Amino acid sequence: MKKLNGHQAHVIIEGLNMYKDALKQEIADAEAKGKRPFMTQGFVDMDINEIIKLIEANTKKDKFATL
Repeated sequence: MKKLNGHQAHVIIEGLNMYKDALKQEIADAEAKGKRPFMTQGFVDMDINEIIKLIEANTKKDKFATL
């Protein structure tokens, strides 16, 4: 599998964070209406954070980052 460059990883991570915020708001709105969503806000955080770790693991490392 080809690794992502820094820009690609950044775009994907920002999109995931926007999705996470929207999904958490949707869950909060459902709870406010007395509904019981099948996911919690904590699960959303955990799931997105795991995906972000996978993206970071598959991103090219900057050769000069350690300087």
